[in-house]
Amino acid sequence: MLYEAMLGTGVRTICPSPTYPSHSSMESFITGKEPILYACRAENNWQPDTTDLEEKIKNNPDIGFILLILPNNPTGACYSDEILLDIARLAKKHHLAIISDETYINLIFKKHSQTSMAEILRRVGGFPLIVMRSMSKDIPWPGGRSGWMEFYNYDDDGNFLELEETLKQMLRTQVCSTTMLQAALPKIYGDARYPAHLANFIPLIEEQSEYISAELNKLDVINCVPGQGAFYLAAVFKEGVLKPNQTLAIANPEAKIYIEKLVSDPKMPLDKRFSLYLMAAKGIFVTPLSGFEGPLGFRVTTLRTDLEETKKVYDVITEAIKEYVK
Repeated sequence: MLYEAMLGTGVRTICPSPTYPSHSSMESFITGKEPILYACRAENNWQPDTTDLEEKIKNNPDIGFILLILPNNPTGACYSDEILLDIARLAKKHHLAIISDETYINLIFKKHSQTSMAEILRRVGGFPLIVMRSMSKDIPWPGGRSGWMEFYNYDDDGNFLELEETLKQMLRTQVCSTTMLQAALPKIYGDARYPAHLANFIPLIEEQSEYISAELNKLDVINCVPGQGAFYLAAVFKEGVLKPNQTLAIANPEAKIYIEKLVSDPKMPLDKRFSLYLMAAKGIFVTPLSGFEGPLGFRVTTLRTDLEETKKVYDVITEAIKEYVK
């Protein structure tokens, strides 16, 4: 809805790479242009490259917003306060606003931390801010999705104030509201049992995350930065590992024909090709990282809470990767 509200303005949002595709694809669809991305590299623990960010801002004067995802989806990385302060200073310097998607900010692992951009704004001031929050991830309510946007400093800029009002007008036209979820939200977040739920849940996904990244990093063809929050990991194939002639043996004849037809497309990203072979040959699905505007690799979730089952799955995945790259 935020990007729809910008329709016709020509204002662009620069997104991290990798990024959650609902941001980059919707922004690109609304503007009719390719997404503008700033680099976050695995070799730097997925931290934003602020030099690259500023260069892209200078080269694209129609940029009005910087998108952050805290912690990041698909990488599970938390951004340091130092990086966030640098990005805030860039926003002030170039008169930009910041969108901070903080859907997973309650799901941070014990050795890590993630500061909200609202706190960064309190420290340095001087830029408009939209914080996106949601109850769909940190509460075990399948299908219970209710998101909201928090506007900060919107009255300091007439255009930002108009955007906020446009969004409210758009929301008033919605026929199917999330009233029940909104009514439940303060009762859930205000319940004394909610912190205990997080305290029990986070160590389970942290254990999964640590095991999975350790197993994938045993492979010399993979770089998987350990997660710091949320429930995702991004594994990157090292440069030159993936090639267009690699395969896995597919036992099901119909699946074999179907997959071979799909991968015959020369434009298919090589990580998507791998994910299709893995699905058809081993019955395991991973998400290609190229679909997140990232390097060749794949994203996995760490939501399974039975570590013994996870070990079985990653025994299959690691052996499949070895077989595939041969």
